[in-house]
Amino acid sequence: MQNWISHLPDGLADDPLLRTALTHRSAGEPHNERLEFLGDAVLELVVSEWLYRKPSQLTEGGMSRLRTRLVERDALCRVAQNMDLAGRIALSGAHAHPETPSPRVLAGAVEAIIGAVFEYAGWEAAKSFVIALLADAMQHLPENPEDAKDAKTKLQECLARRHKTGPHYRTVSTRGGQFIVHCTAGGVGGVGMGSSRQEAEFSAAAQCLEKLAG
Repeated sequence: MQNWISHLPDGLADDPLLRTALTHRSAGEPHNERLEFLGDAVLELVVSEWLYRKPSQLTEGGMSRLRTRLVERDALCRVAQNMDLAGRIALSGAHAHPETPSPRVLAGAVEAIIGAVFEYAGWEAAKSFVIALLADAMQHLPENPEDAKDAKTKLQECLARRHKTGPHYRTVSTRGGQFIVHCTAGGVGGVGMGSSRQEAEFSAAAQCLEKLAG
């Protein structure tokens, strides 16, 4: 969503509040941590209400799984990449050295922008902005909440059914902005790669699941 600025409330694009939302703590005051805290709460409430009002009458557990799918760090990192935020975030020191900000920084910036929209223009503006940001992810959300379970959860459940121990994850490498993780579970192993540790763990868990199913 590279046109995200057009979805901001009138005037916010030129307001210092947006600059603050895009300033990491490493770059000094004022930074975006407080806005990130606010945006995290607004994001969860918007998504919770959207799921609650879906015609399918989801269970509490189903809504929780789908909400996690929409608001977890990797999901927000993808949103940040679609917004092309990497070059807009003010960083300093060690945080400024990688070519791409870390998933934590990217996800935090998305939450801070949401917080800035809420602070600047209130609930309805923030709600509309979040729905616009997550429109693609919401459209591709599985109808069955069971399908929203990530590979790590599915692997854990598979091992529990078979009365096996694990899984165990070990980070092998973090070079070049890429994480490589090895997973052992139920006598099999898998290696996953991703732009975050969590993404690499999901990939490794998926490999283990495939081997256990085979």
